[in-house]
Amino acid sequence: MFTSCYLFKQKPIEDNLGEIKEIPRDEIVEDSLKDNTPKIIFLNYNITTDSDNYIKAELINKIIAEGKLKNTDFKGAEKDDEDIICLQMDENSRIVDHFHINNPLVKDIEYVDSDGNLAKKKVELESTELSIRMQLNPHTKSILLQKIDAPNTKLSEIEL
Repeated sequence: MFTSCYLFKQKPIEDNLGEIKEIPRDEIVEDSLKDNTPKIIFLNYNITTDSDNYIKAELINKIIAEGKLKNTDFKGAEKDDEDIICLQMDENSRIVDHFHINNPLVKDIEYVDSDGNLAKKKVELESTELSIRMQLNPHTKSILLQKIDAPNTKLSEIEL
């Protein structure tokens, strides 16, 4: 994927030998500042806990694609101290966007009990994969994952 677009003031000219003559650098105009195309970022993490119950997040991959999410309003989720917050930070480490992620290591499982009634229980996992899809703010320079109850502890930080 190209992140910049270049405009040439002139086209390369073939000389008599059929070789392309190089255009001087000062004749190339970078047009990346005019690119206001909205972008979506996809992040995939491997989330694990160690023997001391510390959560670790290891980035598997990231993909940035052009596009706009249809709905970015996730205000209905219940928040817990063990949950994770994803922060988009600018070049001065200021938060430009954020959203809440339920703890991926705690799953609510619904099942039918021995009496035929629907029941629910919490299951704690030792590891899982976490996929994040979010609108990328044009000012974002890094993305940070941290636990809500430990805001000074980074689970993961990636530079863009």
